[in-house]
Amino acid sequence: MKITGLKGVQAAYQKNSTSQTDTQLKNEKIKKAASLDVSQRAKDLAVARKALDKLDGVRDDKVNLIKEQIETGTYKVDTKVLAKKMLTTSWGK
Repeated sequence: MKITGLKGVQAAYQKNSTSQTDTQLKNEKIKKAASLDVSQRAKDLAVARKALDKLDGVRDDKVNLIKEQIETGTYKVDTKVLAKKMLTTSWGK
């Protein structure tokens, strides 16, 4: 018995293996596109932000007092103290 026409069978197998390879490459590209790389600096900033959120840096009593003084018109700014603070801050002293 003589079998002929194997070229058609081989071509089908080759096409199938090529399409599987193409599918694998496409899946890898999709995985890479879907992944997110976060730099170490971004991670450090996130940790610092969480630490800052835990701190209670606002003095609610003082803020409320100043708000009340502004609303009643009794809030006064000492211009000499303000000028001195501005100068020392800008000169770094």
